[in-house]
Amino acid sequence: MLIEEVDSFKQSMDFERKSYVSRKVEESSLESVDLHNLYIVEMPTMLCNINMVTSAFNLLDYQLNELERENIVRLVLKFKNKDGGFGLNTSCIDETFHALSILINLKSSLNDLDLQNTIKWIYECENRSGGFKIKPDIPLSYSLEYTYYGLQAMDLLNIKPAFSDMHTNFIYSCYNPNGGFRRSTNLGISTLEDTFYATSSLSTLNAILY
Repeated sequence: MLIEEVDSFKQSMDFERKSYVSRKVEESSLESVDLHNLYIVEMPTMLCNINMVTSAFNLLDYQLNELERENIVRLVLKFKNKDGGFGLNTSCIDETFHALSILINLKSSLNDLDLQNTIKWIYECENRSGGFKIKPDIPLSYSLEYTYYGLQAMDLLNIKPAFSDMHTNFIYSCYNPNGGFRRSTNLGISTLEDTFYATSSLSTLNAILY
């Protein structure tokens, strides 16, 4: 059933990243560019949802049977792209993290999976100047959430980032005077989400300053 679900999902969605719903969408167009009139709704992807469910099962010590685990693993591997990353039609760093997390949750070892091109793809998302991109071919798109997902994916694969010090510098460059973190080095307000991404990433890098 899970295999059929992904095919249905692909048919019903032209995209997987984010869905933007405007207050005035029924009027066919926005009457102004005032961002206060725009609602932005992020829709969790299938890999994100499966990751949350399998992680919750682990926390609750609930064991799926062997057939259920095999079906989910097969479903997740359907999202693996030729470049090594994971995602619906295109590879993204967050989707790759979710996929790896699911596989780790359901398998005692990943040694039987060929993930060498996945490792290569993740390293290609790493910026020499610090931070991670959502995908290798998009320049200067690094932010705290992409950095978090990149570092977490590396941690799951037991590999080390090539530019740890630069990542640390990038994360601290997003620090605001009020104690929180903004999404990127550009001006922005502190949010709990970005502060979580920042502190978690610094912990992974063993770079938290007290």
